[in-house]
Amino acid sequence: RCHFNPSRMLRLALLFILRGASSSLHVSSAGDDTTGSGSASSPYATIARALLEPNRIAGQLVLSGTLRGEGNVNVTFSSMSTSIFSTPDGATIDCESSSPGWTLLSGAYWVSGITFRACDQAVRSHSAYSVLRSCVFEQNTRNRGLNGSALQVDSASAEAYECEFVENENPDGFGTIYIERGNLKLANASIHDNAACA
Repeated sequence: RCHFNPSRMLRLALLFILRGASSSLHVSSAGDDTTGSGSASSPYATIARALLEPNRIAGQLVLSGTLRGEGNVNVTFSSMSTSIFSTPDGATIDCESSSPGWTLLSGAYWVSGITFRACDQAVRSHSAYSVLRSCVFEQNTRNRGLNGSALQVDSASAEAYECEFVENENPDGFGTIYIERGNLKLANASIHDNAACA
């Protein structure tokens, strides 16, 4: 059963607006975790480095380029309220068919404009409230008989708007999208060429 709470979504959006760009952190494929400051002109190279600054990441996390490897994949965001979005040039989380993508755990998250590619499950929302907008989930898999190659909503509430799910597969488990003890509002989505979809 899907449930949409407009007042809750409005409160979340206002929270992000009020925090503003002064508390934003930047991560880029051209960044550096050692010499970078996390600013737009001197970004970090990994999300893991940004997570070491919880007060700043609680505002906005801005991603750009193709982010790979340790610190950018198999990342858990835990107990925070944050907005994560790409620059106009776009941002891709490329798991290179070797790792999970992100876990959104016990918080409130607004994720916009991110492409998740070749992950062993792209996004898991667990005990969280998540809004995904204009994200692309492509060529993700789920191995070992587990569920939800692109998106799993587990004991959580999630909303996905204008997202694309393409060429994801789950040979042994259930679904490109899998909901367990949670609810998902899915609107204006493009879902095509997936090997499993539930």
